[in-house]
Amino acid sequence: KFTALGHDHVDVAKSIWGIALVEAAQGKFAEALEKYNQVLEIQVKHLGHDHVDVAKTYNNMGLVHEQLGEYKKALEFYEKSLEIKLKVLGHDHV
Repeated sequence: KFTALGHDHVDVAKSIWGIALVEAAQGKFAEALEKYNQVLEIQVKHLGHDHVDVAKTYNNMGLVHEQLGEYKKALEFYEKSLEIKLKVLGHDHV
């Protein structure tokens, strides 16, 4: 995908996101966070800060920090995710 789409294409970010999911499941938390940061950079560049996909990435970063026992940091990412979702989807979204 890198060659055809470029390193910062949103579809490339989706593939990196999948790799991060697997790395987190394998307990490779530092690697997963590194990948999520790459994804976040691409998403924000192309989708903007207030996009549901950005919120999903923040949520997954929160999950990784929670697995690391970094609860304060996890909460920060969960709150970022929630803020975006409420802004974009509204309080009544199901």
